[in-house]
Amino acid sequence: GELRIYENLDELKSDLADYIAELSEAAVKERGAFAIALSGGSLIGLTGFRLFPAIFIPSTIQFRQRKLPTNTCLLYASASKNTTVSVSDISDCPKLDLILLGIGPDHHVASLCSNHSALNETDKWVTFIIDSPKAPPERITFTFPVIKPKLSI
Repeated sequence: GELRIYENLDELKSDLADYIAELSEAAVKERGAFAIALSGGSLIGLTGFRLFPAIFIPSTIQFRQRKLPTNTCLLYASASKNTTVSVSDISDCPKLDLILLGIGPDHHVASLCSNHSALNETDKWVTFIIDSPKAPPERITFTFPVIKPKLSI
């Protein structure tokens, strides 16, 4: 892998846009498609308003202001028991060319917090968390079977 350090946010945004364009062009030439996953939080503002019109990717704050049930994640948790596809049911995880993940102030990545039981989930591609140490406590996240094999994170 490669670690890049930037002096300012504009330089980061520009380089990220170039990087995504390069990866997407290569994927489209090779397979005819490019699949990207974006985490939430501050990363949405970084990518959404720089690369895409804001109408397509509202900020996390805008999502929170919408009228959603208080315990939305609990709804997902309940539904997931009936609708989650098990890793053992299908041999391949989703085909993502790029996953952009932020790092939270408590060092969580993709809502996977240190010492949380979600880190041990290997049977599902997506899991829910109802006790995140950083607000909001209810979250949905990819699991390591989806994140780990990606070449570009």
